[in-house]
Amino acid sequence: MSINKLKHIASLTASLLFLHLISAPSYGQTLAPKQHERIKPFTATYDTTWYPLAIKGSASRTLTIKNPNHSLFSFTGKIMTTSLEEKASLQWNDCLPIPRSFSRFKKHLFNKKLIDQQTFNWPANWVTAKHKSRVKKLPINQGTYDPLSYQLALRCDLQRGKTQFEYDVVRKTKIKRYLFKIIGEENINTPLGLLATVKIKRISDGNEKETTLWFSKQHNYTLVKLEQKEANSNHYVFTIRTLTIH
Repeated sequence: MSINKLKHIASLTASLLFLHLISAPSYGQTLAPKQHERIKPFTATYDTTWYPLAIKGSASRTLTIKNPNHSLFSFTGKIMTTSLEEKASLQWNDCLPIPRSFSRFKKHLFNKKLIDQQTFNWPANWVTAKHKSRVKKLPINQGTYDPLSYQLALRCDLQRGKTQFEYDVVRKTKIKRYLFKIIGEENINTPLGLLATVKIKRISDGNEKETTLWFSKQHNYTLVKLEQKEANSNHYVFTIRTLTIH
């Protein structure tokens, strides 16, 4: 398989990172979350498939609560000899995450590289974003997220009954606006059983990608399936395998 194909396979693991949010007053403060609203710590594992070659892989997402004002959210995706590891440090305002830092590593065989690193400074309202050798300081405001923490924010918005969603997400050394909308409800078969889900689609920003996500209503809007289709006929599917609430 060519190097270009291996690089493309590596991008599959990043597909699980499509999710985000808005709102939360006074981001410069340390705010204690309300226990009945905050997302509970969990570990979810996923089976992944990359078409048209039907290559199998795996992924996991884990939320760990360190203390009432500090949590870690991590993602790991593996396919063939390539893996992607991401970690976000955050605090809370009710069920909304407030990002503190983010890192992304890509590993191929025995070569592990730091690809992205972000440090949020809320009192100064800026984030230092590093992508490979590029470093840039970007202004931020209420509702700016790293590529992981916005996933938790989306879950919070679903709990609050929203039907359309928009989030500013720091990607590489830029801030991009992500838009999503609910397109319906659907019962889907998974290893967890038949699940009643809310079906959400990312509104295209001209990148020729079509991303659809399913969130389980029985599991506090946990992501249970994701499909991404690209113009070049590549097609990624993530399906939940196990879910553990800690």
